[in-house]
Amino acid sequence: MPGMPGLNMLPEHGTFEDGGYSLEAGLAELVDRFETGRLKVAAHLTELFDEYRDLHRENGLVVKVRDDLLSALRMRWTPNVRQPEPCLKV
Repeated sequence: MPGMPGLNMLPEHGTFEDGGYSLEAGLAELVDRFETGRLKVAAHLTELFDEYRDLHRENGLVVKVRDDLLSALRMRWTPNVRQPEPCLKV
């Protein structure tokens, strides 16, 4: 990938069983994991916690502003995501 040496990316984004990548389903999964203790985040990752606290809805829709870290985390927990092989530093 140009400009990103050593970054090991998947060729496609993760999807749910139906082939979609629903924002609502992904957020519900994250919230459930946070609330049940199945997802633990180091306390020093304050930007992630800020994004989580700022998560809200307007007119019934999730407002996707300043949510980059949450989006990355949400895609990580999308069910059909396979983990890339670790990349080695050269």
